[in-house]
Amino acid sequence: MKKLLFMFLVLCFSVLALSTANPEITFAVLSDIHSKPDPLKNALIDLKSINPELTALVLNGDTVDLGQPEDYAKISLCLEENSALLPKIVIKNMGNHEFYQEYGRGPNSRKSNDILIARYLDFSSRVLVYDDNWINGYHFIHMGSESTYNKYVDSSTVRATISDEQILWLEEKLAEDYTPGKPIFVFLHQPLDNTVVFSHYYRYNINKDQVIRSIFEKYPEIIFFSSHSHHCFELPGNFYTDPSGFKCVDTSSVSRPTYIDTKEGVEKEWVPSSEGVYVEVFKDKVVIKAREFKKSEWIKDAQFIINY
Repeated sequence: MKKLLFMFLVLCFSVLALSTANPEITFAVLSDIHSKPDPLKNALIDLKSINPELTALVLNGDTVDLGQPEDYAKISLCLEENSALLPKIVIKNMGNHEFYQEYGRGPNSRKSNDILIARYLDFSSRVLVYDDNWINGYHFIHMGSESTYNKYVDSSTVRATISDEQILWLEEKLAEDYTPGKPIFVFLHQPLDNTVVFSHYYRYNINKDQVIRSIFEKYPEIIFFSSHSHHCFELPGNFYTDPSGFKCVDTSSVSRPTYIDTKEGVEKEWVPSSEGVYVEVFKDKVVIKAREFKKSEWIKDAQFIINY
């Protein structure tokens, strides 16, 4: 009888320990801010209310609307004035709008492409548009387009151009201290084709789409965060699991969520809102929750739990 009671108490304590376990790291992914400081500030306030000890913040591209000094100055000022709301680690990834000078001006020359990249690198405190870091033992890998809207490379206004050098770097970084069963977080502004709902209707967003996919297929631990679509979380399609095991998450937009009308196959305006994702990393699982920052609410049925 005493033995049974002891085993029951051990089980109760084990369940209690599991239910009260704290995540090892927490981070948020915000994207498509498009030079609008007010919704960014509001998102930062809301994230601080959720978790004052957030480990990291990832700004996953299109942080500015145009790659002009005044656009970067606007966002930099917002981040500086609200530094008390920021975690210690803030990561700023490249999008396609960082390559824009003025709408309707036409594709970039080599010189203007270099100028626009230099502005982004100064803003992000980077040497290259791709980078990686380790946070509490978890690998964060940040990819980035090296040219967009360039008449000498690719005149597409949206496509990410990934070099052979970046592909080699990606393979090296994925293999670095690889631990089977431990999540790897990979970021790129543009999505892979035929993953999240946007990518079924607007394709060829990355010049080396199939190459990257073939690499990802070797690592079921990858959770790939893309942005670009603005697709709202209130409608399905922002979470995808590949047959090989890797996962994809579309992060919507802080400034202007939209949605893909699957009947017409076109993008439409969503109700005024502001959205992003909040991520909790536990030893045995990753929990990804969609957040509506204007209402300070979790978005119903928009939660993705990945067990390891």
